[in-house]
Amino acid sequence: MVTKILSRYHVLLALCLPVDGSAVATRQIMILLVTAIERSVECAEALRKATGQSVAIQPNLLAATTRLRSESFEAVVFEQHLIEREPQELDIAFAHLEGAVSVVVNLAVTGMDRLIGEVQAALRRRICEQTAARKIAGASVRDELNGTVMELLQRLDVVVQASDISVEAAENIRSARELTHRLRSQLAPVV
Repeated sequence: MVTKILSRYHVLLALCLPVDGSAVATRQIMILLVTAIERSVECAEALRKATGQSVAIQPNLLAATTRLRSESFEAVVFEQHLIEREPQELDIAFAHLEGAVSVVVNLAVTGMDRLIGEVQAALRRRICEQTAARKIAGASVRDELNGTVMELLQRLDVVVQASDISVEAAENIRSARELTHRLRSQLAPVV
């Protein structure tokens, strides 16, 4: 039961935290810029300065998809022109975003300020979505565990009231009941 709950919890948090327990700060945070325009290096540098994140550039959707399969990104910025030219590749690239927020811009006419603003807004939106996902996951796990804890308490009450158990067993069951009550109070939502 706990394994089932925890696996559901990990699925809900897959966008938010690494399941292997490593700290989020150790992940390399990056933005993937998918464009073939001549100003791509200038755009990447502007994004790096504005966000503090490293920026990788891929010239087409096929190369971007290959990169998305092997690395995690916070955001992927797609050049609108490439999307219009390669719509089938876009579906494949989107399937590999894995939690990265996507931003579509026309870099031929979009100024740097607008590009930076769009990406920063998308990154803020991603943080809000991650926070909401964490809260939902936490509440879901807490609710399921509370149900299990209540059932455990009821069963312990039944056993403790049985007249045919030893004093030592009754004492162990009372200890288990106290621990279960402590667990229940720790699971109580923080208001």
